[in-house]
Amino acid sequence: MGLFSKLFGKDGTKQQKEEHHGSALDLFIIYKWYTDNDEQADKYQDLVEELWAYDCIGAYGAMSSETAKQYGIPMPDFPEYPIIGVFDLEFIKGSTEGYTKPLFISTEKDAVKQFLKEYGRTKH
Repeated sequence: MGLFSKLFGKDGTKQQKEEHHGSALDLFIIYKWYTDNDEQADKYQDLVEELWAYDCIGAYGAMSSETAKQYGIPMPDFPEYPIIGVFDLEFIKGSTEGYTKPLFISTEKDAVKQFLKEYGRTKH
């Protein structure tokens, strides 16, 4: 079980965005079935690009529902996918405990956008 190789993207434009955001929140998108490979990463890039626009996001990744369960991420009993989780893993660095306490988690993209917008306002 490797950590997510796509955490910061894979091309030069992503690297510029990474520097722009600095240290901030971590965004993980949970899919029912996901393997960490280039083909699947490209398939889900649109959602990542849409949420990456928020300044409070510093890193992102994708994972399967099984990996999320192994990390202790609280999952709904009958989830719809994808599930989008926002975490502050830097706050609890070096511990998987950070995954068990998401700042926000939802299957609704618009609800996540609203949270990120409000979070950005309170932190600037």
